Amino acid sequence: MARTFYSEYISHCMRYYVRYPDPAFKTTAEMKNWRACNSVFKQLAPDERELLETVYQGNGTIDSNVREAAMTRGIKQAKIWALIGDVERRIAKHRGLL
Repeated sequence: MARTFYSEYISHCMRYYVRYPDPAFKTTAEMKNWRACNSVFKQLAPDERELLETVYQGNGTIDSNVREAAMTRGIKQAKIWALIGDVERRIAKHRGLL
């Protein structure tokens, strides 16, 4: 999948969000990032949230986590990548990156 200029940043935000459901923020930026992720996550269907949590909580790269989630759930990687792209774009807009 082609990655956008904000993909790595949003990926970092998402990993932080799914790993720390009740964080102690060190900076205002951390708080804004977490809240942007939370706002977008609340709008997702439960199965989409669970899928993204699986991808971003994994210990591997995003690519390997997507591959593993696709095999485990019996869905196409393209569907997961489309969801990731949509969610990244929505978070980036929420954070004012777009």
